[in-house]
Amino acid sequence: MRSLHRRLPLAKPRVDSAASHRDCGNVKNITISVDDQLYHSTRVVAARNQTNVTALLRGYLTAVVDGKAPALIGVEEDTT
Repeated sequence: MRSLHRRLPLAKPRVDSAASHRDCGNVKNITISVDDQLYHSTRVVAARNQTNVTALLRGYLTAVVDGKAPALIGVEEDTT
C-alpha cells in the first residue's frame, strides 16, 4: 500500500524565487543526498507550509548564518 504523503502535490512557493534571488548576484546550487523517506517527509512539511524544499533549506541556511538557528554540527553525515 502506498503511503498518502507521496500523493500530495507540492504547493506553490509563498515567495517568487526569481524575486528572492534578485539581490543575490550569482546564485549557487547545492546538491545533497538524502534517503527516500527523508525526501518525501520534507516535501510533506514544505507543502504544509505552502513552500518547497529549496525554500526550507534556504531559510534554514540563512538562519544558521544569521545566528538564529544551530548549525547541527555532528549530525550523521554521508561518508561516501
